[in-house]
Amino acid sequence: MLRIRTRALRMRVLDVLHRYSMWVLAMEDAAVPMREVSENALFAKLEIF
Repeated sequence: MLRIRTRALRMRVLDVLHRYSMWVLAMEDAAVPMREVSENALFAKLEIF
């Protein structure tokens, strides 16, 4: 029971790490435009408040 749970947990952690690494690679690919977009979104949120 515990072994199955740890295996499922390990697979979940690996899945999250994989998604995070893919997301980081995508962010590095689009670093400059995404930085501008995120700054614009941040200012938009600040203007909402």
